[in-house]
Amino acid sequence: MIDKIDGGYHATHNNHKKSCTTKPFPAWVQAMKHDEPSEDEDHKAAERRHWTIQNWAQCITVVVGSLALIGAFVSASLSYRAFKEAQRQANAAQEQVGIMREQERAWVSAAIVIDGDYTFLPYLGGTLRFHLTLKNVGHTPAFNTRTSIRLYAPQSKGDDIITTLKEACEHLRSQPDLLSVVLFPDEITRSDIFNPELSYMVTVDQIVNHIKISHNGDNISLFILGCVDYTINDEHHETSVLYSIYTVEKNTGAINGTISPYETIKREDIRVRAVYGHSSLTY
Repeated sequence: MIDKIDGGYHATHNNHKKSCTTKPFPAWVQAMKHDEPSEDEDHKAAERRHWTIQNWAQCITVVVGSLALIGAFVSASLSYRAFKEAQRQANAAQEQVGIMREQERAWVSAAIVIDGDYTFLPYLGGTLRFHLTLKNVGHTPAFNTRTSIRLYAPQSKGDDIITTLKEACEHLRSQPDLLSVVLFPDEITRSDIFNPELSYMVTVDQIVNHIKISHNGDNISLFILGCVDYTINDEHHETSVLYSIYTVEKNTGAINGTISPYETIKREDIRVRAVYGHSSLTY
């Protein structure tokens, strides 16, 4: 390089090196550079992905478990309904079988028949002769058929006649089957088959005691009560008998529910009335 000094020219050597200036990257390159994730951001993103997967897995588990629970509940409900329906059908079938057995088994009916006058015997009491007509209206034989009947006057105020009747049936059931018969379907027999002349009595003491507790003057209320016991396949069955005795006035036709115990009453003037529909009949 030639420099001009004091009007002359001198050759000089320029030892200065040219400087190299670096131009910045374009904006779009710098933007790409800043968008590149750092290592810390990668770690956080990985954690977010991990927790997202876990949350979805938990949700799926809850949904599947809920569906399984609902399915189990529906299945149990259907099973219970099926069980109840089967039980209902079984009960209906059993009830139907029971009805058929009841219809086909032996049934013994009993009707009262008055055989003589009511008479009073001094020092003994009032007597009346009667019997029961028994008929098997069922379809199978009635085994060990026997009866127990009596003439009865209530002995206390509030006397429960139904309880007395039940006690009579229980007593008959506990007795040995000595005087009993087999009654076939449609067969008819009498309760006094072993003693046709049997009379039934209400004693003087019973008459006097009844008059004391009643408000009927010297009249008394009389009942015929008893039981017919028979067996089917060694099971006891019973027909209860309960009748009240009354008379009818010849002139007026009025019904008299009591009788004079010390007088004779003709058989044709004696009436009996079956007592039904009472769980408790109190005098």
